[in-house]
Amino acid sequence: MSKNTFKINALVLGAGFGKRLLPLTEHLPKVLIPYLGAPMISYNLEKVSKFKPEKIFVNGHYQAHKLQNFLEGLHLDTSFMHEATILGTAGTILKVLKESSCDNTLVANGDIICDLDYNALIEHHYKSNAIVTMAYRPHNLVSNPVYFQNGGLLHIGENKSIDPILKRSFCGIYVVNKRLLNYFKPDDFDIVNVFKRCYEDIYGVEHLGFWQDLGSHSDYLNAQDLGLKNQKIRSLAHDIWGWDIWNEKKG
Repeated sequence: MSKNTFKINALVLGAGFGKRLLPLTEHLPKVLIPYLGAPMISYNLEKVSKFKPEKIFVNGHYQAHKLQNFLEGLHLDTSFMHEATILGTAGTILKVLKESSCDNTLVANGDIICDLDYNALIEHHYKSNAIVTMAYRPHNLVSNPVYFQNGGLLHIGENKSIDPILKRSFCGIYVVNKRLLNYFKPDDFDIVNVFKRCYEDIYGVEHLGFWQDLGSHSDYLNAQDLGLKNQKIRSLAHDIWGWDIWNEKKG
């Protein structure tokens, strides 16, 4: 992935409790649980670092000090946001958009592993002048249904009145523009509620490659096997293991 020509920030979400992964998360935040030998958040940090954002934000709540210590040891310049009270995706994104010097921010869930081309998503976002551009994939029956027609978002959530052929799955990766600030309400916790107020300005990019949510025991175990069989994910893991943090310091 080459450097994009757009000024943009990145936000990797890391504040989840990881209750479905207990007891693995008893003493670690979910995003520090290892995937192919490295903390799962490392994969999105590596991917966002490749498009050279102006700033990389990471939020934390549960076991936040451990996530902050991990980030401080990296080769990346990250801005850690400790949420003493968890803000939810809406609260975190609202804070970043208000504080950011960039008009656009790429947001990625820290517990997702994928080979999505982030540069392509960003370029599509700028060309469409969308408020939100989200990655989606062919629908499975598990979760996160969204309905798209001709690249535009029709609906988020299950809706039997819409032709099921338009049904897709939200990837948990998206680019947001500061114009989204006009759609927030004081009690918003889930960013999906904000998205529902601006359907006409949300576009999508289909992702047909590797995508795994590591939020449950079954998904976590299945993703290990699938990742080992996927060349792009193995290559990403190899890049992560090249970080200085894992090696003896030179000099």
